Amino acid sequence: MCLSHIGVFHFEDNTMQQRVPDKINHRLIKTFTCKKLSERAKGKLQYQLWQKNEDSSLGLAISHNESTGGFSSELILIESILSKVKDLQQLTKPFHATVLKDLFFGRSANNHCFLAAILVNQKVLRTHTQVSRLLEVDSDFELWTLTLEDHLKNMVQSATTEEYQVQDITKQKI
Repeated sequence: MCLSHIGVFHFEDNTMQQRVPDKINHRLIKTFTCKKLSERAKGKLQYQLWQKNEDSSLGLAISHNESTGGFSSELILIESILSKVKDLQQLTKPFHATVLKDLFFGRSANNHCFLAAILVNQKVLRTHTQVSRLLEVDSDFELWTLTLEDHLKNMVQSATTEEYQVQDITKQKI
């Protein structure tokens, strides 16, 4: 269990992890909701797609767990995720979510499982057909970047529409 106290996470073993302000100079593109991997798990997860202002790189961050269980809300670069997934694809055998641990600085035991659920939701990974606790790389995982680009385009179009509406209202008041 993890409790958040003014920028610091306190874990059950009394260790602390500083919250890294890793979303400074980033803009939120979209918030998603997904199921957890375990059928026994309660609640859903929320996660967010962020874009860095300087170089337009994209990252994912777990943002909310509807039930109990701590997690690190740090940004994981899409580039790092794709690199890991390509390595896993070359293994050509099922794997456990623990292979995703090294993508995180945070120590929460839930990070890798929650990220696996997110990547299943995004159709980058899929659960093994015979053993539900094992994962496989989805054959179409490389299309994921196109999906992310669509989310980015939709966000830009929404912002442009809102800006146009605000300008239109301003003109009417004059």
